[in-house]
Amino acid sequence: MTAFEKLSRVKIVLGSASPRRQNILKTQKLDFEVLTSTGAEESSENDPEAYVKDIALQKARDVQRQLVEQGRWDEKTLLIAADTIVVLDGTIYGKPRDKADAKRILENFSGKVHQVLTGLVLVYGNKQRVSCERSTVEFADLSEEEIEHYLSFDEYKDKAGAYAIQGLASVFVKRISGDYYNVVGFPIRKFYEETNQIID
Repeated sequence: MTAFEKLSRVKIVLGSASPRRQNILKTQKLDFEVLTSTGAEESSENDPEAYVKDIALQKARDVQRQLVEQGRWDEKTLLIAADTIVVLDGTIYGKPRDKADAKRILENFSGKVHQVLTGLVLVYGNKQRVSCERSTVEFADLSEEEIEHYLSFDEYKDKAGAYAIQGLASVFVKRISGDYYNVVGFPIRKFYEETNQIID
């Protein structure tokens, strides 16, 4: 039985408001409910992989708590939670605070190679799987005019690393190594593999 055949037999809850994650799941013709975390999403972890896993775990626990309080958690519910960060030279970049912060981030990425990490958490019954997908992205050298043009469209808002690879920023990318969908925000292949492991 394939992972997606298994998924057709369970109730799926996506603990994320991200439209990118929702759209990626929809490409696989999956029915799911969206229930977002209400937590602060802060971590004391300094290692990027530990950090992104910790945030994803916090999201999963908060959404599961909501389901339990609503009397809707059962052994046939699959909860999905994820968090994505961008890392350059050991520094973790999340979503920009404002336009000036987004400009600073893109200037830092110009002509350099950075990594995109997504922490993925699946909870099914009393089982839990925590994983991390890592992709590498190389940016071209960006002029100030190019950055300003990009920022004028507000696409940077609510995006880890201040850009969306599937949007206007696609022209910034010279090459990518790893899962493209991970850079978008949801590593669908990793999700498929983890689903096969957690659902009987």
